[in-house]
Amino acid sequence: MSFGIMLAYKFTVADRDKRFLRKSFEFYLSPSVIDQMVDGDKAPALGGETREISILFSDIASFTSISESLEPEELVTFLNKYLTEMTNIVENRGGFVDKYIGDAIVGVFGAPLTDPKHAPNAVLAALECNSRLKEIQNEFKLPDEQLVAARIGVNSGHALVGNIGSKRRFNYTVIGDTVNLAARLEGANKAYNTDILISDNTKVMCDNKIVIREIDRIRVVGRTKPVVVFEPINLSIGDQNEKHLDLEAYAEGLEKYRAGQFKAATEIFSKLAEDGDKVARRMSDRAQTLLNNPPQDDWQGVTDLDSK
Repeated sequence: MSFGIMLAYKFTVADRDKRFLRKSFEFYLSPSVIDQMVDGDKAPALGGETREISILFSDIASFTSISESLEPEELVTFLNKYLTEMTNIVENRGGFVDKYIGDAIVGVFGAPLTDPKHAPNAVLAALECNSRLKEIQNEFKLPDEQLVAARIGVNSGHALVGNIGSKRRFNYTVIGDTVNLAARLEGANKAYNTDILISDNTKVMCDNKIVIREIDRIRVVGRTKPVVVFEPINLSIGDQNEKHLDLEAYAEGLEKYRAGQFKAATEIFSKLAEDGDKVARRMSDRAQTLLNNPPQDDWQGVTDLDSK
């Protein structure tokens, strides 16, 4: 009799804990992730813990122009459509959306569940977001046939993860330099005419199945240490420009550029730009500028970005 009571008590407590777990995370994790948490032996820490994760930071390009062309109700409808499509992709890749900041999305991979493939999953999610946007342009029906494009930054590293806030109000969120750099990489896309930039930390965690090219070595606002940035190439979406990128020639141009051989770098990048490489066009202009106005003798091949 006592054994039956203890067993019933055990299942009651376990069921209560599972209900608490579901309620705690139901508003910011996908149902499949919650199921894995409930079925697992180890629940995530509900305080704060340091985890190795990947952050996807996304923002709509020219969002101000889009918002000014829409009535408030239309803008809400547009944002809900966009955010739903992008969130579905993040969750399908095992991530969760930490927060929306207007049109911006902060996606987290590798928490609360440990994911050894958090970096490639974040990069693949970024590529799929980019691809999905191209597929659904007509569904947005924006005035003047405006196109919707997103800039995405992905960074990997350690961050503080957990329920953070006041005693009365808190959110399961991530904070730290890893998050900040992802946001900076999103903004860095404007300097290179790219859609997606990832850090060297993320790149080394990805396998060879993802085609990635090195873009430049940059110093972003608020950081003194340079970071090497890379562009993942989507070869599956029918983008002819991306399919015909000459990755070896770009790498050669980048090598000349870093060595201070700006005339040779300009020639290589200019030829690639003529073939449709948008990043090479930016690098060609930059190399030409340095050719006309040589840098100091301590040139280290680092581009300082002065805007977020």
